[in-house]
Amino acid sequence: MRFLFALMLFAVLAAPVAGQDDGGLYGGVQLGTAAGAPGAESGQSVSGFFIGYGTRRDAIVLRGEVDHGQVNIDLGGGATINSVTRLKLLGGYRVGDGVLYGAAGLGLIPSRPPGDGGLLLGAGFDFDLGRRVSVGSEVLYHDFSAVTQAGRNGDLLTLSARIALEF
Repeated sequence: MRFLFALMLFAVLAAPVAGQDDGGLYGGVQLGTAAGAPGAESGQSVSGFFIGYGTRRDAIVLRGEVDHGQVNIDLGGGATINSVTRLKLLGGYRVGDGVLYGAAGLGLIPSRPPGDGGLLLGAGFDFDLGRRVSVGSEVLYHDFSAVTQAGRNGDLLTLSARIALEF
Protein backbone atom coordinates (compact mmCIF):
# COMPACT_ATOMS: atom_id res chain seq x y z
CA MET A 1 0.00 0.00 0.00
CA ARG A 2 2.82 2.40 0.85
CA PHE A 3 4.41 1.63 -2.51
CA LEU A 4 1.21 2.61 -4.40
CA PHE A 5 0.91 5.81 -2.40
CA ALA A 6 4.54 6.71 -3.12
CA LEU A 7 4.08 5.94 -6.81
CA MET A 8 0.99 8.17 -7.02
CA LEU A 9 2.81 10.98 -5.17
CA PHE A 10 5.72 10.64 -7.59
CA ALA A 11 3.38 10.87 -10.62
CA VAL A 12 1.64 13.99 -9.30
CA LEU A 13 4.83 15.84 -8.34
CA ALA A 14 6.61 14.92 -11.57
CA ALA A 15 3.78 16.26 -13.77
CA PRO A 16 4.72 19.20 -15.99
CA VAL A 17 4.24 22.65 -14.56
CA ALA A 18 2.57 25.28 -16.77
CA GLY A 19 5.10 27.85 -17.89
CA GLN A 20 8.23 25.81 -17.15
CA ASP A 21 11.22 26.67 -19.28
CA ASP A 22 12.72 23.17 -19.58
CA GLY A 23 12.63 19.68 -18.09
CA GLY A 24 11.64 16.23 -19.09
CA LEU A 25 12.43 12.57 -18.84
CA TYR A 26 15.98 11.41 -18.08
CA GLY A 27 17.71 8.16 -17.22
CA GLY A 28 21.16 6.78 -16.59
CA VAL A 29 23.51 4.51 -14.69
CA GLN A 30 25.37 4.85 -11.42
CA LEU A 31 28.39 3.23 -9.79
CA GLY A 32 29.58 3.76 -6.25
CA THR A 33 30.31 2.40 -2.83
CA ALA A 34 28.26 1.61 0.28
CA ALA A 35 29.03 1.51 3.98
CA GLY A 36 26.85 -0.06 6.66
CA ALA A 37 26.49 0.54 10.37
CA PRO A 38 29.64 0.68 12.54
CA GLY A 39 30.98 -2.88 12.90
CA ALA A 40 29.10 -4.07 9.82
CA GLU A 41 30.59 -4.83 6.43
CA SER A 42 31.47 -1.75 4.38
CA GLY A 43 33.19 -0.68 1.20
CA GLN A 44 30.91 -2.72 -1.03
CA SER A 45 30.32 -1.61 -4.60
CA VAL A 46 26.91 -0.36 -5.68
CA SER A 47 25.77 -0.35 -9.30
CA GLY A 48 22.42 0.39 -10.82
CA PHE A 49 20.21 2.52 -13.00
CA PHE A 50 17.78 5.39 -12.53
CA ILE A 51 14.96 7.11 -14.36
CA GLY A 52 13.20 10.33 -13.51
CA TYR A 53 11.33 13.39 -14.61
CA GLY A 54 12.42 16.94 -13.91
CA THR A 55 11.03 20.43 -14.23
CA ARG A 56 12.74 23.78 -13.95
CA ARG A 57 11.41 27.23 -13.30
CA ASP A 58 14.11 29.89 -13.43
CA ALA A 59 16.94 28.50 -11.27
CA ILE A 60 14.77 26.13 -9.19
CA VAL A 61 14.86 22.48 -10.24
CA LEU A 62 12.38 19.81 -9.06
CA ARG A 63 12.68 16.12 -9.91
CA GLY A 64 11.05 12.81 -9.13
CA GLU A 65 13.29 9.78 -9.53
CA VAL A 66 13.23 6.00 -9.17
CA ASP A 67 16.48 4.06 -9.00
CA HIS A 68 17.50 0.48 -8.41
CA GLY A 69 20.92 -0.58 -7.19
CA GLN A 70 22.66 -3.89 -6.58
CA VAL A 71 24.60 -4.10 -3.32
CA ASN A 72 25.57 -7.00 -1.09
CA ILE A 73 26.01 -5.65 2.42
CA ASP A 74 25.44 -6.95 5.94
CA LEU A 75 23.75 -4.38 8.17
CA GLY A 76 24.30 -6.50 11.26
CA GLY A 77 21.68 -8.25 13.35
CA GLY A 78 21.06 -10.80 10.60
CA ALA A 79 19.89 -8.20 8.06
CA THR A 80 21.47 -8.40 4.62
CA ILE A 81 20.66 -6.19 1.65
CA ASN A 82 21.25 -7.50 -1.87
CA SER A 83 19.50 -4.66 -3.68
CA VAL A 84 17.65 -1.45 -2.93
CA THR A 85 14.97 0.43 -4.87
CA ARG A 86 14.67 4.12 -4.06
CA LEU A 87 11.80 6.55 -4.67
CA LYS A 88 13.20 10.06 -4.39
CA LEU A 89 12.06 13.66 -4.61
CA LEU A 90 14.88 16.04 -5.46
CA GLY A 91 14.88 19.79 -5.12
CA GLY A 92 17.75 21.98 -6.16
CA TYR A 93 19.19 25.18 -7.50
CA ARG A 94 20.89 25.75 -10.83
CA VAL A 95 24.53 26.82 -10.31
CA GLY A 96 26.28 27.67 -13.58
CA ASP A 97 26.16 24.54 -15.77
CA GLY A 98 25.14 22.31 -12.87
CA VAL A 99 22.44 21.62 -10.34
CA LEU A 100 23.08 21.34 -6.60
CA TYR A 101 20.23 19.39 -4.99
CA GLY A 102 18.89 17.74 -1.88
CA ALA A 103 17.06 14.41 -1.93
CA ALA A 104 14.48 12.75 0.31
CA GLY A 105 12.48 9.60 -0.15
CA LEU A 106 12.02 5.92 0.57
CA GLY A 107 14.51 3.10 0.22
CA LEU A 108 12.78 -0.24 -0.34
CA ILE A 109 14.43 -3.65 -0.04
CA PRO A 110 12.83 -5.97 -2.65
CA SER A 111 14.21 -9.18 -1.09
CA ARG A 112 12.47 -8.46 2.23
CA PRO A 113 8.74 -8.63 3.03
CA PRO A 114 6.67 -5.95 1.23
CA GLY A 115 7.01 -2.54 2.79
CA ASP A 116 10.41 -3.21 4.36
CA GLY A 117 12.76 -0.32 3.98
CA GLY A 118 13.25 3.09 5.42
CA LEU A 119 13.66 6.79 4.84
CA LEU A 120 16.57 8.32 2.97
CA LEU A 121 18.13 11.77 2.82
CA GLY A 122 20.96 13.00 0.68
CA ALA A 123 22.53 15.54 -1.60
CA GLY A 124 24.13 15.64 -5.01
CA PHE A 125 25.48 17.70 -7.85
CA ASP A 126 24.86 17.15 -11.58
CA PHE A 127 27.00 18.90 -14.20
CA ASP A 128 25.68 19.36 -17.76
CA LEU A 129 28.16 18.26 -20.42
CA GLY A 130 25.90 19.44 -23.26
CA ARG A 131 24.05 17.44 -25.87
CA ARG A 132 21.59 16.21 -23.20
CA VAL A 133 24.32 14.42 -21.18
CA SER A 134 25.16 15.10 -17.54
CA VAL A 135 27.51 13.60 -14.97
CA GLY A 136 27.23 13.89 -11.24
CA SER A 137 27.67 12.46 -7.80
CA GLU A 138 25.23 11.72 -5.02
CA VAL A 139 25.51 10.75 -1.37
CA LEU A 140 22.50 9.13 0.35
CA TYR A 141 21.90 8.18 3.98
CA HIS A 142 19.38 5.35 4.47
CA ASP A 143 17.74 4.55 7.81
CA PHE A 144 16.93 0.82 7.72
CA SER A 145 16.77 0.41 11.52
CA ALA A 146 13.25 -1.08 11.27
CA VAL A 147 14.68 -3.95 9.17
CA THR A 148 17.32 -5.08 11.67
CA GLN A 149 16.70 -6.75 15.02
CA ALA A 150 15.70 -4.51 17.91
CA GLY A 151 18.55 -2.43 19.23
CA ARG A 152 20.72 -2.78 16.09
CA ASN A 153 21.76 0.12 13.90
CA GLY A 154 20.49 -0.29 10.33
CA ASP A 155 22.11 2.69 8.66
CA LEU A 156 23.46 2.57 5.12
CA LEU A 157 25.47 5.30 3.41
CA THR A 158 25.99 5.25 -0.36
CA LEU A 159 28.19 7.43 -2.55
CA SER A 160 27.64 7.17 -6.31
CA ALA A 161 28.96 8.64 -9.54
CA ARG A 162 26.21 9.04 -12.14
CA ILE A 163 25.86 9.65 -15.85
CA ALA A 164 22.48 10.60 -17.33
CA LEU A 165 20.88 11.18 -20.70
CA GLU A 166 17.89 13.50 -21.15
CA PHE A 167 15.28 12.15 -23.57
